[in-house]
Amino acid sequence: MKKLLATLGLAVLLVPSIALADENAAPNSRAMPARMAQFQQAHERMRQLHQQARSQVLASLSAAHKQAVANIVGQLAISASPNPDAAARQINALLTPSESQSVVRIHNGLRSQMQSLMQSLHAQMQPAAGAPPRLERQGMNESTDAGHLLLKLLVGGPGMHHGM
Repeated sequence: MKKLLATLGLAVLLVPSIALADENAAPNSRAMPARMAQFQQAHERMRQLHQQARSQVLASLSAAHKQAVANIVGQLAISASPNPDAAARQINALLTPSESQSVVRIHNGLRSQMQSLMQSLHAQMQPAAGAPPRLERQGMNESTDAGHLLLKLLVGGPGMHHGM
């Protein structure tokens, strides 16, 4: 009987501690679905930005140049040993200066919007008292000519934008 009372007394003393621990764990478990939703929203927004930029780039090309770029991309896709650099050179030789400038301008706008989106996502994810996250710049050595940018935009999706 004494053991039973001692055990019950100990249980009564521990119940508030267990409840407090459960309450402290609950926000983290509730935060996971919210964070996943934020990631999914960001991914969807990136997909939309990429699709919008792709449409803008295609609209900036003449019909003849769209067809020629399609042929170059098609040849790249079916080649036994694809050479994206050679394809980019062909595209650069084909585009007018105005078309090249449009491709670069649209790419830079897309990059800026995606960086903004990622910084916003990082800010939402960081703990309130935590230090700001260190964002690394990707693609520092990437080609910035219109041919390479056009290939990346047409062939790659949002996740592949910085590397083909």
